[in-house]
Amino acid sequence: MKTKISSAFITLFLALMLIVWYINGSIWSYIGGFWGTLAILLSSLWHSYKKVQNALNHEELIQLAYATTKQYYDDEETNTQKQKKHKPLFAHLKSGLLLCVAPLRLLAYIFFVVIILSLLTHQQFDILSFFIGNSLAIIQLTLFLLLKTRGTFS
Repeated sequence: MKTKISSAFITLFLALMLIVWYINGSIWSYIGGFWGTLAILLSSLWHSYKKVQNALNHEELIQLAYATTKQYYDDEETNTQKQKKHKPLFAHLKSGLLLCVAPLRLLAYIFFVVIILSLLTHQQFDILSFFIGNSLAIIQLTLFLLLKTRGTFS
């Protein structure tokens, strides 16, 4: 089953490459869009995975999440409007920066920009081919993760 799914992904990649070639698009834009988007998606997934694994290793974080969720639903059921305590601005900025800053993701974005700039300098950038490659990376990664969670692809 694993080889059938892998060959289906490769066939889809090559079929779309032929379509891009047929419409006189840039094959390099297609490949660059695919790999650039795939790098960003994989780095984002890796960052999220590490955050979840880190949270699962700390029992107090699990208890805090459980208590917060329980309190939220208890407040919702009793329809009491409690005045929420606001965090200071620095705490919001710190939590936001921790969510956004991921070195691997930043490298993936730099890689993506380098791909675009190199395509532009070599006059190989075609917007339609680039977006077809972007879309294919998103579709294939989504299908892969869907099949992996269902146990079809292991």
